[in-house]
Amino acid sequence: MAIKWSVIPVSDALQEAYEETGYDVVETGAGVEVPTSTAAYFEYSDDGCVTDVSDARAAIEAGDYALIAPATEEGEGDKFYLSSKILASGTNEFLHVKMNSAGVRVFPKDDDFSFETLEALVEHLESELGTSLTFVPSDDEDD
Repeated sequence: MAIKWSVIPVSDALQEAYEETGYDVVETGAGVEVPTSTAAYFEYSDDGCVTDVSDARAAIEAGDYALIAPATEEGEGDKFYLSSKILASGTNEFLHVKMNSAGVRVFPKDDDFSFETLEALVEHLESELGTSLTFVPSDDEDD
């Protein structure tokens, strides 16, 4: 059972989510540099609020966000998957989002990822989807 932070003020939960994200460039044994990032994971407060890829895409694209090379997959029933690099034009930052019927993962795309970008995206998705996004710390995720 995941512990959810809904009793913590939103700004504190978002700050914790932001602090959980990370970006690094790791050098492999062969001398190749590989970018890696750590996501913040949010569950939808209302089950079934997003049931297909087109709803997920529409929610993102309704704001100041541009999907770049999205990958999508429709499953049985209300199962879907959307993965895309995103340009947040309000802060001119790139991020990566993975959405499915259970929640949203937000990955920074570089080390300049700002709290404002995460906060704006979460608020935007909550407004467009008509539900709250609840931060789930990584050691509490049920995968």
